[in-house]
Amino acid sequence: LNPFEESSVYAEILMGRRPPPDLSDVPDVIRGEEEEDWAIKHFADFTKWKVRKHNQNEFLYNSKYPWAHALPDAWADVGHDAYEQPVDVKCPRNVGKVRNSQMVPEHYMLQGQHTMAITGAPIWHVWFFDARNRNGVHLTVTRDDDTIAFLM
Repeated sequence: LNPFEESSVYAEILMGRRPPPDLSDVPDVIRGEEEEDWAIKHFADFTKWKVRKHNQNEFLYNSKYPWAHALPDAWADVGHDAYEQPVDVKCPRNVGKVRNSQMVPEHYMLQGQHTMAITGAPIWHVWFFDARNRNGVHLTVTRDDDTIAFLM
């Protein structure tokens, strides 16, 4: 959950009772969109994996959760699984906080579990990219079926 919104807002959006907010003019969103391609390339270089960008017009669905969808930024072929794993890129203003803690911020954790619920993936990769310094932090979230059951 985003620390700047109440959880009830998200529930209303997910249930179709409220339209999602228009974020098209939010500076952080604009920066993230502008830096996403560059960040994905850097993630591939950093991990040495084959990484392909996910078409942002192709929502993913899972018949087990027909009301829900996911939209990862990319897919990583990590070399040891039978399928690719989802990747999301974050371009925060301060990557140092994530680098110091080596933890995915709590407000992204449910996004990861939700993405794994829809995709069936065992791991969600998050690339926190600092475009100014051209470096990033790669963290992972492991699937938690109890959290997914609660969430979905």
